[in-house]
Amino acid sequence: MHTFECLFSVNGIRTRENIVANDQISARKLIEARYPGAKITWWSFPRRL
Repeated sequence: MHTFECLFSVNGIRTRENIVANDQISARKLIEARYPGAKITWWSFPRRL
């Protein structure tokens, strides 16, 4: 498990969160599951810290 920094917008509000996941794809899926039904725009791929 690794910690990833995620930079994205939720319904136009820019957000930065750190999340623990196995890889970048898992980190993206966890963020998308956290905000169901919201429009998520990614600023960059999750970056491993």
